[in-house]
Amino acid sequence: MKSINTSLFDFPTIRDPSSGFTYVDKTAQLYEIAKPTADRIYYLPRPRRFGKSLMLSTLKALFEGRRELFNGLAIEKTDWNWAKEVYPVLHLDMSKAASKSADDLEIKLNDLMQLQCSKFGVPFNPALPSSSNFMHLLCGLAERSSNGKYVVLIDEYDAPIAGLLDAPNGREELRIIRKTLHDFYVQAKAECGNIRFLMVTGVSKFAKTSIFSAFNNPCDLTLDVRAADLLGYTHEEMEKYFHEHISAFADEKGITYDEMFAKLLEWYDGYQFCPRKLVKVVNPVSFGRALSNRAFANYWEATAGSTLIFDALKANNKTPIDFADEFALASLDAADALEAPSVALLYQGGYLTIDKSLDDLFVLLKIPNEEVRMSLYRGHMAAVLGKDFEIDGFMRAAERTAKSLLAEGVGESFLTFLRAGFSKLPHDWVAKDEREAKRAFAAFMAFTGSNIYGENQQALGRPDAILETEKAVYVFEFKFNRSAREALEQCRRKNYAAAYANDPRQVWYVALNYGDKARTIDDPICEQVK
Repeated sequence: MKSINTSLFDFPTIRDPSSGFTYVDKTAQLYEIAKPTADRIYYLPRPRRFGKSLMLSTLKALFEGRRELFNGLAIEKTDWNWAKEVYPVLHLDMSKAASKSADDLEIKLNDLMQLQCSKFGVPFNPALPSSSNFMHLLCGLAERSSNGKYVVLIDEYDAPIAGLLDAPNGREELRIIRKTLHDFYVQAKAECGNIRFLMVTGVSKFAKTSIFSAFNNPCDLTLDVRAADLLGYTHEEMEKYFHEHISAFADEKGITYDEMFAKLLEWYDGYQFCPRKLVKVVNPVSFGRALSNRAFANYWEATAGSTLIFDALKANNKTPIDFADEFALASLDAADALEAPSVALLYQGGYLTIDKSLDDLFVLLKIPNEEVRMSLYRGHMAAVLGKDFEIDGFMRAAERTAKSLLAEGVGESFLTFLRAGFSKLPHDWVAKDEREAKRAFAAFMAFTGSNIYGENQQALGRPDAILETEKAVYVFEFKFNRSAREALEQCRRKNYAAAYANDPRQVWYVALNYGDKARTIDDPICEQVK
């Protein structure tokens, strides 16, 4: 059984026969964007941990003419000209220029230029600004190329921007570094005639910042059919390349292969990147780590979180449930890093994905999977309740609540864990209204695995949360500074149980009230409906 690569993004190493790694062949799609008759300048954004760096490493090997690395891959069946398509390849990892100030950015950009100039034998002048050294480097690449052409690959172009936005005084610094980044990237535009191929990757597209104000209309692959499944694994690829690993994971957990496959999709699948091609992909890194570790966990959160996103939610008084079934313009662009709409940031960051296309202008968005849902609620609660919030204790109480319901139904242990969750709220946090109180309630219920409903759906007569187990359905209604009895009466009046009239399981109403004076929930009322 081949090994699963979960953190290595170097194509030559993965393709080394002695490595034992599994490579999911994407070279047929890469051919379509790299062939001479296609576009030359591309931008491809995707969430973190989706294989952008591995894609660039593959393109680098392709344009360096390292044919031996592609033996047996799909591109061998195309008309790719291995003898002719060989160029110097400049590969810039802009995460190495992530900075906390404009001055620091300029220093790190010049450090990158010095390293690349040394690699290609181009003179470097430390007295010049980074933009001038970049121009000299590009001219040097053209001179050293047999045909005057070269390839440029820029990874994580937005890392300097994101780093500043997450830093103290970063927004003020960003206004300064815009010119630095523009002056740097515009050198590639000036030398565009010598570029055979240019690919820029990142997470967030800020249309008025840096690279997009420097280039004239790069081919944006954000929603392009050619990139729909270029990154991430389709269900067919999961089956083709990882069948043995999935089967071994299922055996260890004592479940069937189909049950394991479905659970992997529940945790890590659900991403759709093109409204015109209905194909879903799993997060490759999280999926790989789940198979390697033989454990379901939130592997994405450690690298995907951004205070920019959660600060924007907090500032706009938004909660994760506000984005259930969210409508958005199909472009999903953020014109400016300082004024980006919350929905665009959530989509570009990977917290939302396309559910379906409504028309040429609008798409319906959703949270893609369990892993992302956990990350979204964790990040949001931390931003709202502060760094001292005991998020792990809060989550454990929620998980124990769900397990209690699953094992024994409504009972004293259920009520104990329910109260324990709210006891983890910071002592100085006081909800000012029902909407704010529901932030904590929604997060708690999200961590139990419940379906959470936003205000727009509640207006249609839906309860606040529903938790389904094998034996029962629990319908939750939440009030603020009123009474659990009033919440129960609403469940009865609106007959929330009607949707489960033909369901063989028990149905329970769970009525809750949060009191701001006691800073916790009152004794819940639990009533079996059927």
